[in-house]
Amino acid sequence: MGAPGDYSSGILFKMECVTPVHVGIGRSGGVVDLPVMRDEFGFPFVHASSLKGAIKSLFHKKGEHSVVGILGRVEKDENNREITIPSEVVFLDAQLISIPVRSLYNVFAFATSPFLIYRLWERFGLFGKEVSEGLSEFPTPSFVGNAETVSHGGKVVLAEEFEYKLSEMRPVSSELLSQFSKAGRPIFILPEDDFREIVDRSLFRVTRVELEEDKKVVRSGHLWSEEYVPQWTYFHTGLLFRDEGGKEAFEKALQKVSYTFIIGGKETIGKGIVRLSPI
Repeated sequence: MGAPGDYSSGILFKMECVTPVHVGIGRSGGVVDLPVMRDEFGFPFVHASSLKGAIKSLFHKKGEHSVVGILGRVEKDENNREITIPSEVVFLDAQLISIPVRSLYNVFAFATSPFLIYRLWERFGLFGKEVSEGLSEFPTPSFVGNAETVSHGGKVVLAEEFEYKLSEMRPVSSELLSQFSKAGRPIFILPEDDFREIVDRSLFRVTRVELEEDKKVVRSGHLWSEEYVPQWTYFHTGLLFRDEGGKEAFEKALQKVSYTFIIGGKETIGKGIVRLSPI
């Protein structure tokens, strides 16, 4: 796939949350002590540096030192001074594309919005890939896949409150969007206002404590809440490479770890397992 600027090639990935994932911003003064990272539009996302740090740490632990080197390194010159060698790979932020949402009938479905679809199409354009499906093909409300699996009596009820009549929703066909669902569940393309509220309701919060070992009581000041995106949430991201050799080495290293890695650790604030798949 093509790439912009000085980069020879790139890869677009979908990123699936294998477990619930917390990608944090540190402490917050809001209702949730440790909220998930959100972009400028209020949607959960994973910053490029968090992805790069998690993957670089994994490659280092697995002994893939040559690949670690192309992600940026520090060397010493002839005068024993440290010089920074920039990364040959550029990571893009992982942007939300679909999220599992509770359904009154048959447990769950997936949801997205025209805005999120637009960002995905725009990213394809950045990589020189045209998408034949226009946004005019995705009016709201509409759906991709078999909506009958989560409907009853001609109605779909999402997040306990949002009710839609199937007869008023347009079925659309999109092989690309269908990649961002699981277990044969449909993806509902919802009005922006509904979708924002549904995303907030689909995130969940966990209250945690730290105990004093001898007394088995909560340590003073050690009670907090964390926010998570649910399992099977999908994001999309991309990598840009300066040369084909670096791209091949990186892909081989990812294959060795089954494209799966942990968000969180020394380089990132977070926890959870994610899996990349080339789109």
